[in-house]
Amino acid sequence: MKFKHIKTIILVVISTLLFSCQEPKLISGKIMSLSDAYNQDFLTTDHLNDIANYYNYEIVPENFVKYNPELEIPIKKAAIEWYVENTNIGPYITIDLMCITRYFGTYNNVIVIIVRHMQFEIRQSLNEIEMINNIPFYHNTDLLRPLAWRPF
Repeated sequence: MKFKHIKTIILVVISTLLFSCQEPKLISGKIMSLSDAYNQDFLTTDHLNDIANYYNYEIVPENFVKYNPELEIPIKKAAIEWYVENTNIGPYITIDLMCITRYFGTYNNVIVIIVRHMQFEIRQSLNEIEMINNIPFYHNTDLLRPLAWRPF
């Protein structure tokens, strides 16, 4: 009887080890502007208010979700694609010099971050205000703006 229990325990341990050694699921996603994320209903007005308060005034939202570092590489890959498509920086961007400089939270599975390539100079543009659904975002640089990353 004891031998039967030991056999069962061994089978459970072996099957657990086999199933836990599967390849990790590859995550990919897309970077978009906050206004695009809002217009596509990935972010709500309440989300925009929380993000703006954090970005403009350093007020952390009550329901703040901590950053998941496992998503850093997929976010950086998507950011490279976004920068190539939306800026004049071009194809010179490399992932090793990409940096997530700020994290503003996760909202409906959308991660709001500032990401930049460390090689490129940040030009100042004083007191620029971007309005998204009548919510102001006060920018003082041209490249360090919050972006939304959404997994798919």
